[in-house]
Amino acid sequence: MEVYEHESRQRVLNCRTIRPCSANEPTYDGSGPLSVIHKQVPGQPFIRPLDWAFYPRLCEIYAWLDELIDRFPKIVTGFNIGRSYEGRLIRGIKISFKSGKKAIFIESNIHAREWITSSAITYVVKEILFSHNRDVRTMAESLDWYIIPVLNVDGFVYSHKKERLWRKSRRPASPDCLGTDLNRNFGFLWGQKQSDPCSTQYAGPHAESEPEIQQLKNFIDSIPDGVLKIYVGLHSAAQCVLTPWTHTKELPEHYDQMMFVARAFAKALATRFGTRYKCGSSANVLKRFTGGSKDWAYAVKGIPISFTIELPGKGRWYRFELPEQMILPISMELLDGFIGMIEAVKELGYI
Repeated sequence: MEVYEHESRQRVLNCRTIRPCSANEPTYDGSGPLSVIHKQVPGQPFIRPLDWAFYPRLCEIYAWLDELIDRFPKIVTGFNIGRSYEGRLIRGIKISFKSGKKAIFIESNIHAREWITSSAITYVVKEILFSHNRDVRTMAESLDWYIIPVLNVDGFVYSHKKERLWRKSRRPASPDCLGTDLNRNFGFLWGQKQSDPCSTQYAGPHAESEPEIQQLKNFIDSIPDGVLKIYVGLHSAAQCVLTPWTHTKELPEHYDQMMFVARAFAKALATRFGTRYKCGSSANVLKRFTGGSKDWAYAVKGIPISFTIELPGKGRWYRFELPEQMILPISMELLDGFIGMIEAVKELGYI
């Protein structure tokens, strides 16, 4: 785990008011003159503070993370798991109010076009750190939080700059096609479904072939066994909470416990605006595939509560292009859902 030191964090903060938001800035590693990243780029918007009224770019999310790390040095630790194919840092934060806690791991934007996921999870982070609400505080301080807001950094930047509905990573898959579906590349029952490099669901040439997934695996391997009790892959837009398995309609050993937690999440989420999430195993609710993150987390890493959470968007022709005015209500609901989830996991005795 590479922790960000004060100097590198301050570098981003100092640049916020004097340089534009460039899609390539995360590749800067501290070597060479700072004038390289101060250079003005015509047509690039300046970094905006996050207010959940717009979809932020990668550099805006990273600048915001740096502010949190500086503001809460005893609670928030920045890390990166490594670099993407195109050289961007894949960054995250750990939030810990007290040592020795069990933990939850959340990855979002593994699919580039699902912008609502990184927006919603950054809102949850804000509430974890700033809210005075008693239920939020109880949830926040019950465990440690490992959060990667954007896992597929290359695809995310490309979806902002070139192709809004781009899904995959950006490493060449064949002479004619680019990208791998990173949520088909994990090393559990890999490769049983999609081998066409031009498919949007291409699983890659072999399990964990993609640098983003290799490095995520290595980072999670570095966390001591038994610490992680919850794993969440945040997606859109099916509006459901999904347990393993994805490759078969047979149910996993801990299905009843996972459904207890899933229903608690859905019930808590529905209290604010009445939004209803469906709960069940992936193969029974949506479709079958292999190589996904939650099945890997459950089967390989032994994390007992492993979910895909699909945020809203179903039934809309623009399901991955939700209007900006929907960011805040969806994010608020997600926070409510996590309150219900963590309480249920506590009832089961995992944390």
